[in-house]
Amino acid sequence: MIRYLQEWVEGSCLSSIPEEMNSTEVPSPDDIKITFDFIKAVSEQSSTLNTWTLSVLAGSILFIVSTSYHRSESRGARLIYLLFIPAWLFSVSTIYVGTLISSTLTSSYVQLRGGQKSFDTLRQMAEYVNCMNNTQIEHFQYSIFIYGLWLLTTLIIWIFSK
Repeated sequence: MIRYLQEWVEGSCLSSIPEEMNSTEVPSPDDIKITFDFIKAVSEQSSTLNTWTLSVLAGSILFIVSTSYHRSESRGARLIYLLFIPAWLFSVSTIYVGTLISSTLTSSYVQLRGGQKSFDTLRQMAEYVNCMNNTQIEHFQYSIFIYGLWLLTTLIIWIFSK
């Protein structure tokens, strides 16, 4: 299952990065620092997104196992709880992408002291992290949209039920 998640999440990002940059310019220390700082900033943003995702995920699980809320008697009304499944899948993929971004930051430390080839690798890492960051944000937005859809539907059923 992890392999399928990895292919689903990383597929478009891995295919969009060129194998070889083949740059002939010699990078300045500022170029290397700016590229590394970009990767570091994206990793920090990713960690924040992971924290939000874990909070929403934990809240949804606590809501389901909680006993102190109004449960619908109708089977049809309870079917909306199935919306939690895709929301949880998007939440898990958001967290997974965040771990990939963090591990890329860790790997980028190795590239800081190298020459041209290391800078090319660092730029590839920056492109990968940028793409994965966009993927993480999209998956977070999808999960929040689904949680919101569930909440809105539950509210409507609660208001208009007997």
